[in-house]
Amino acid sequence: MADVNLEAVKKPETFYRLYGTLFSKLKDDPEIGPEVLESDIVVTFTLADIDLRLTVDMTRKTWSGPYPRAGDGRIIQGPPEGGAAPDVEIVLTVPMMHRLWEGSINLMVALQQRELQLKGPIPKITRLLPLLAPAYEVYPAILAELGLA
Repeated sequence: MADVNLEAVKKPETFYRLYGTLFSKLKDDPEIGPEVLESDIVVTFTLADIDLRLTVDMTRKTWSGPYPRAGDGRIIQGPPEGGAAPDVEIVLTVPMMHRLWEGSINLMVALQQRELQLKGPIPKITRLLPLLAPAYEVYPAILAELGLA
């Protein structure tokens, strides 16, 4: 695990700034954004250790046209708007979230050991897996930019 100030990340304002920036950069990237948004799902990250939620809405209703474009999508500090259930919920801790985005965990082992939980239909969950790789490249730069690493 990279040397990151996880205690700072556990503060709501830092958590939302870090992961809001990560997901914004991914959805706003002209190459990555449309691919991420093509998943057409709502994902909520529930942080069990700090009782926070972050929702990434990639549904068609957030698109500015018939096809997803960079800049579409929404990042919500909290659960999905209107009380709707997310398509996929990922329950984990701040250290596990960090390890997930730096690419240092084996997802299958983490699931078996209950270090994180995935809730939702398997086909929707599997649509998310290819979206992880671009984040592995962006995440370290955001940590450095925000003074967390």
